[in-house]
Amino acid sequence: MRSSGYYRQFDFFDPINEELPEYPFSQLPSIAYRARKILRGRSLDQIKSAASTIDWFIDEYFDNAKDILVRQILEKGSYELGYLRYEDRNEKGVNELLDNWPSGADEPAPFIPSRENTSSFEALSECIDSYVIEDDADFPNAKQYEYFAVLSLWHLADCIIRHRDIRTHDDHLTDQMRQLEESLRKLPLYNSPEIRLSLAGESAVSSMEAICWAERLQFVDVLGFSITRLANELKAERAKTDMLLAAQRDTDELATQKAIKTISVNASKAAIARHAENRAMKSDVFEWCKEHLQEYPSMDKAAEAIAGGGKLVPVAVRTARDWIGEWAKLNGRPARKA
Repeated sequence: MRSSGYYRQFDFFDPINEELPEYPFSQLPSIAYRARKILRGRSLDQIKSAASTIDWFIDEYFDNAKDILVRQILEKGSYELGYLRYEDRNEKGVNELLDNWPSGADEPAPFIPSRENTSSFEALSECIDSYVIEDDADFPNAKQYEYFAVLSLWHLADCIIRHRDIRTHDDHLTDQMRQLEESLRKLPLYNSPEIRLSLAGESAVSSMEAICWAERLQFVDVLGFSITRLANELKAERAKTDMLLAAQRDTDELATQKAIKTISVNASKAAIARHAENRAMKSDVFEWCKEHLQEYPSMDKAAEAIAGGGKLVPVAVRTARDWIGEWAKLNGRPARKA
C-alpha cells in the first residue's frame, strides 16, 4: 500500500467545484459529492490548510512510531540488539540497523509503519486522537470527520493526476494540469495504461475508504449530540442524584486527563508551516524528476545535482535522495541506487 503525501494536489484539482468523470471509476462523482457535503461552508484555503495539517500528523506518526520502537528495543533488550556490536547498542546504532536490516538475518525486520506499508487513512486514524483539532485557527471548529473528508478529496486528486485519461475532454484541463500532463508524457512508463490505471485505482479505493469513515464519524457525532440533549432534558425533570453527580465528575476527570495528553494544533502551527515548506520543496523535486531524472545514471547522482546551497532545494543530499526514491515508487519507476 503506497501512501502519497500532500504535495499541493489541490493546486491541480479544485476540491470544491471540479467535476469528476464516471470513467473508468463510476463512483468518483459520488465520492466527491459526499465529501463536499461534509465540508459544505469550508473555503478552498481552509481545505488546503487542513490537508497540510493532516500530512504533518501522518509524518509525525511515522517518525514517532520508529522512535518508540527504538526506545522499546533498548529498554527491553530485544533480539534486534543481537545484530549489533556492544558499543553500537544505542539509539543511533538501532536506527541504522532498522534502516539497513541484514539480508541474512534469521529473524525478519520488525514492522515499522511507513508510507510504504501503511495507508494515509490508517495513519490518520491512529494519530488524530492525539491532537486538539478544534483550536486550529486556519480550520476553525474542526471535526474529525471533516479531516477524513479532506483526505478523501486529496486521494481523488491523486486519482486524477495519476491517470489523466479518465478525463474525456481537454477543455476541462487547467493550464497547470495541461503542463503537468505534458511533463508526465515524457516518462517512459507514463504511457503504460496498466500502470496508470493501477495507480489511479489505488487512489480511488483510498478515497472511498476515507469518505466512508468520515460519514461514520459524522453519524456518531450527531448521535452523541442527540443523546446528550435527551439526557439534559431528563436531568432537568428529575432531581440530580448523587449517582449522577459522581458519574459527571468521573466524566469530567477523564476529559481533563485526555486534554492534558493531547497536543494543540494551533500551538503546532510553526511546525506545520515548516512541514508545508518541506512539502513544497518536495513537490519541486517531484516536478524536476518528471523532466530530468532520466538524464542521470542513478538516483544518488541526481540527488547530488539538486541538493545543497544554491541548488534546486536547500536540503541534505540524503533527504533529496529519499524524495527522488519516493517519486520513483509512486510512478512505478524502478529504483537505481548505484
